[in-house]
Amino acid sequence: MSMNQFRRLAAKLDQHMQQLSAQGVNDAHAIINHLMGYVPTCTEFGSEHPTPS
Repeated sequence: MSMNQFRRLAAKLDQHMQQLSAQGVNDAHAIINHLMGYVPTCTEFGSEHPTPS
C-alpha cells in the first residue's frame, strides 16, 4: 500500500467515523463492525513489502 493509498484510506475512515458519530453509533463493537470493510487484506499489506525469509 503506497503512502497516497494509505492517506486516502485514512480520510475515508475519518469521514465514516464522523458519519457514525452523527448517527449516534458509539458502541466500540458496532463501530468495528461498520469499519471492517475498510481493513485492507493481508495481501494488500504484503504486496509491497515481502516477508523476510
